[in-house]
Amino acid sequence: MSLRSSTLAVLTLGPAYGLQLHHEIEARTSRVGCINVGQTYSTLSRLTIAGCVAPAGVTDDALPLYRLTDAGRAEAEAWLAGHTVEAEWSAMVAHVLLAASLPGVPDGLRELIRAYRAAWTSLGQGGALAPSAAYANDLLASAARRWLDDVEARCATGELVARGYDDNRPRRGRRPR
Repeated sequence: MSLRSSTLAVLTLGPAYGLQLHHEIEARTSRVGCINVGQTYSTLSRLTIAGCVAPAGVTDDALPLYRLTDAGRAEAEAWLAGHTVEAEWSAMVAHVLLAASLPGVPDGLRELIRAYRAAWTSLGQGGALAPSAAYANDLLASAARRWLDDVEARCATGELVARGYDDNRPRRGRRPR
């Protein structure tokens, strides 16, 4: 999953500061501790230079806030709609979980799931791989399609709920191990 795209997607909720974005991405994708906080800040810097993100003032304790620009919003919406997907398990899981967690996206989640189903269907057709590799690809593709079906069903029943920013402020400093 692209940190750039997921940062833009989370910013569709409104202005946020770097550690808050880091926390939201990890919480929404169940990837706690996988993303280095420094990556989040360097991504925000690159997004600002690219014109996708702009300063939006500061918090009460002087943390810089960032907001989407029109270009950033367009890029986030394209990513959330599934305009670019690939048959890679962990990227798919993070992408779908993040999209399902954002208000207003679950309606477009069907398009994202449809795009991933198509990617996994083409992967699951074996091709010129050795028989054991083709079998492994077929099983993985089948599991991915079943997971996508399950996510779609859970969204329809309200089991997966979209939400805004977490009200609990992330703690600064190193996490205890």
